[in-house]
Amino acid sequence: MQPTSPLRKAKHIDEVIELCEEMHTDSCVSMVEVSKPPQWIFRMDNLYKITPFLKGKELVRRQDADKLYSLNGSVYLMKTQKLLETKSFIISNTIGYIMDKISSIDIDDIIDFNIVEYFLKNES
Repeated sequence: MQPTSPLRKAKHIDEVIELCEEMHTDSCVSMVEVSKPPQWIFRMDNLYKITPFLKGKELVRRQDADKLYSLNGSVYLMKTQKLLETKSFIISNTIGYIMDKISSIDIDDIIDFNIVEYFLKNES
């Protein structure tokens, strides 16, 4: 568990363990639904010209896009032997545990820190 995910709760850890046991898998990672499809990601050159990150993918409305998920860095669970063998948390039988957006906030910069601070101060 990374210390940059302070809104993760004990229940998330317990649920990841339960899911791993229930699904008989070696690895589980926490994830959050992404808000925008990858077709909305562009590269920009030094002249500000944009090109799609994904070639040949049609730009679709977010509402029409498939649901996609991103690692949120909150919980990684893996059998020790598998981790030593593969040196990766993502292996062929890794499953995902979906967390809500607020619990998934990962502190990468001062804006993230301020957002987390707000939620911690206003927890009910």
